[in-house]
Amino acid sequence: GTGQIGDKAGVRVSFGGFNARDFVQGPLSSLDQAARQSPFDRAFHLDARAQVTSQVGAFADVSLSDTRTTEQSPGGPFDTGTFRSSSFRAGVTADTGVGLLSLSADRSETLLSLFADVYGLPLGFAEVQTTEVVQASDLVKLGTDHTLRFALEYRHNADSSRDFLEGTISNTIYAASMMWDWQITPSVSRTNAVRLDYLQLHYDGQFLPASGLTAALYDHTSLAQTSFNSGLVWKATDMDTLRLMAARGVQLPTLLEYGFQTNLGGISPIVFSGRPNLDPSVIWNAELDYDRALASINSTLRTALFAQRIDDIIGNP
Repeated sequence: GTGQIGDKAGVRVSFGGFNARDFVQGPLSSLDQAARQSPFDRAFHLDARAQVTSQVGAFADVSLSDTRTTEQSPGGPFDTGTFRSSSFRAGVTADTGVGLLSLSADRSETLLSLFADVYGLPLGFAEVQTTEVVQASDLVKLGTDHTLRFALEYRHNADSSRDFLEGTISNTIYAASMMWDWQITPSVSRTNAVRLDYLQLHYDGQFLPASGLTAALYDHTSLAQTSFNSGLVWKATDMDTLRLMAARGVQLPTLLEYGFQTNLGGISPIVFSGRPNLDPSVIWNAELDYDRALASINSTLRTALFAQRIDDIIGNP
């Protein structure tokens, strides 16, 4: 449902959900039944926007969800997971003489619990994930051929669990980026974008003795990575388009990949753990595309030649 507040503001509200029964009642043990609960989903979202002045706009939104899933692991056991999430976001935009300025902040939190029946052994896990983000940007038009966008971002991620983290692991990421769109000729355009991420890691908690890890190893971990993409587009004719692209993407390790540690609830003499000195995965991609409009059959033929390389693939701890 949507509604207006005067002639300068509006609100939209949405909600939904579903129930499902995946399994027919059968001769299952109580542990197996607990690991095969029927899935459901509940979701609520509130979105509000206002035109403060002719040049300034503001927005805010709230989301709540409650979800239960049942999945089967590759080894065969089933598990039931519940996810309760909430998020809040607010921001403002202003059309000024120095460009379109934007500022936004958001915070999200997810409570996760998981129960699994591993060949008659009950295993339960719980964790709390939080993310806080502040973003600022300026979109500038220079003449008719050049568009620039400058952006800054602050991000703090935290993951807390006594079951497979033995504490709280978090990272703080500072990022700066720039985009340049250039209309070289009416039929040729070029887009370049670059981003720099700087990450600092922190851990607060205890370590399983056999892991050999210490808090100092995490607190001394930092990394800086650059990603970019560049594309040249030539619309040779009304029916033919060529694109040449190159990119470097960076997948930073997740908090679980950094800080995971468990001995399977104390039943194993072996500790499975992540590593504080993980390198990010780097993806290189080069691509040449050709599109041809086939007006006679109301279709488009799209072809691509590309080469991709991934360095330092991160495995599951």
